[in-house]
Amino acid sequence: MEVPMETDSHLSTLKAMTSRHCILEQIHNGIRDKRDLHENLNTSRTTIDRAVRELEEENILHRREGYCEFTRFGRLAYQEFCKTSQIFETLSNANELLSILPEESDLNINLLQDANVKLADQRAPVAPFRHFTPIPNSEQIQAMLPVLFPQHSSSCVRE
Repeated sequence: MEVPMETDSHLSTLKAMTSRHCILEQIHNGIRDKRDLHENLNTSRTTIDRAVRELEEENILHRREGYCEFTRFGRLAYQEFCKTSQIFETLSNANELLSILPEESDLNINLLQDANVKLADQRAPVAPFRHFTPIPNSEQIQAMLPVLFPQHSSSCVRE
């Protein structure tokens, strides 16, 4: 199998967005002048100029009357980039949990989003149960338990 030497164009765009995400976030938040970007990001003007040129080459940004703006493509790409970034943040936060679950566990990203993961350790195996609190607008809580303690059995139903 040959390894391609050139980066596919869509991966080149993704790479630029990943390496320049701080600038994109500033522009998304309304900071469009390069001088303001320089001050807010505490980086050299040369670095800002290089980053803006790179993002222009990828059709993510364009300059209008001296201000940086998203192109239509860039705005949509940035929105999707943010969603993907949030998914990876969720996965990173659950990394330890994922490493101890059996491979056959029925688990998807929706279960992990907005979840607070509490893991037990050998010194305090019931510690995660202290974190269960009533959730007023929730019909159910999903938990994966290797054991069920009697004091919590009335709150749990096995599916």
